[in-house]
Amino acid sequence: ASDTEMLDNFTYNIFPNLLARLPETDWASATGHGSLGSALQGRGDWDAAETELRRAVELGLAHHNGTLDLADWHNLLGGFLLDRGRAGVAGELEAALQEYQQAEAIIRQKARPRSHKLALTLNNLGAVRDTMGEKEAARDLYEEALDIWQEILPERDTRLGASLTNVGSMAVVLGQTVRAEALLRECLDIEKAAYAEAPRHPEIIITVRWLVSALLVLGRHDAARWAEAEALCRKFGLDFAERELIAARYPDPVDGPDTGV
Repeated sequence: ASDTEMLDNFTYNIFPNLLARLPETDWASATGHGSLGSALQGRGDWDAAETELRRAVELGLAHHNGTLDLADWHNLLGGFLLDRGRAGVAGELEAALQEYQQAEAIIRQKARPRSHKLALTLNNLGAVRDTMGEKEAARDLYEEALDIWQEILPERDTRLGASLTNVGSMAVVLGQTVRAEALLRECLDIEKAAYAEAPRHPEIIITVRWLVSALLVLGRHDAARWAEAEALCRKFGLDFAERELIAARYPDPVDGPDTGV
């Protein structure tokens, strides 16, 4: 059998049969349904994934209420719903928001005040608000997550880089472009070091796209930044004309040296 066939057999036959033997009160049962749901989501089997992820939350509420494990299962279901919402399924973004908010409430009660679980959930909430178009709310949530991660993660951790990009992207959109440039440069330094073997790693490309946007906005009155944006596009294989069109959507900086901000 091929690797794909073996994986299909495990996902659709072996694992579900193992779960069926566990009492529903067993922690491993809810955890197994959550893990299976995530695996099915990764394989694009949305209906089966939703069934398993909702079953994990259902068992958690019934037998593990108020635990950090239940927060994890809310987060898994929230991620599924967020992906569905991004795909245009009506009502799923609001549902994702509710799952993440329930996770946040548990974590704030049960975990230490500045934990990775809390930062991750705040970042997830920021992603929902961002997708819903609520950019200021998204920025505030991303900022809170970044503040925690800057305190608890190693200095060059790639998770910190991703968080810097989230905050930096919102700063570009909201006109805080000077700050965005600094954050995105810091992120790019982290990612270049982490992915030295893959100089066009997808995470690097995401950050470069946002940095180019920031430089083009600032480059409206700064030829050097405009030239740097063009050079970055050449280096990383981006379409400069396309990046110009995208950057034209963003406002002039409100945090420049002449604004008093």
